[in-house]
Amino acid sequence: MIMISGGGGSSSGPLFSLRRGLSMYVSYTLAKSENDVEGAFSVPPSGTLATEWGPSNFDTRHRTRIGVSSSAIRNLSMSFNFSASSGSPYSIRTGYDDNGDLIINDRPAGVGRNTLRAGWQWNSFGSFNYGIGIGKKAAATGGGGIDIATIARAAGVAVPQMGPAPTTVPRYRLSIGVNVQNLFNHANFVGYSGTMTSPFFMKPTMVDGVRTINLSAGFNF
Repeated sequence: MIMISGGGGSSSGPLFSLRRGLSMYVSYTLAKSENDVEGAFSVPPSGTLATEWGPSNFDTRHRTRIGVSSSAIRNLSMSFNFSASSGSPYSIRTGYDDNGDLIINDRPAGVGRNTLRAGWQWNSFGSFNYGIGIGKKAAATGGGGIDIATIARAAGVAVPQMGPAPTTVPRYRLSIGVNVQNLFNHANFVGYSGTMTSPFFMKPTMVDGVRTINLSAGFNF
């Protein structure tokens, strides 16, 4: 995994600063998973597990993620994420009870388990949060304890001003957020059919990951 970050995410400063709150990460995973059964109640078409060793149903070989966060526009926090993964495996079925065991799960002769692959899947996510300061309140910059300078001034002794003057910060803060799942509204096709007698043989039967938009608001005081 590679991570790159820029300046801090301050809400002060110029209206636009490219480096403010900028961070980026990239990750890639290569994995392999194999087994000889598709589930606790799965029956091997050949009647033996010796012919069933192959990729597991969760054998996703390649996974990658890219993320970018920024506060380039003052008071606006943005983050974008992109993820992609290679297709999961599935098996070819003849669609008939070729071996007469009353279970229609037979594969063509010489064909192993989970030899086909579904298409790649990818998704995107965007998050936007804008904060609005309301009102003002003084924020002391010094620490606690006895303020000797204040006591001296009260006694008529001239003491020069030391350190920065107190600053003002918003008394209240209103936050408005928008989170978008599947930002680019990409259709991920799933449910591939491996049954040779099906009109959908080696084709997807469903679409996963529709676009979802969530709005939120918060008030801090």
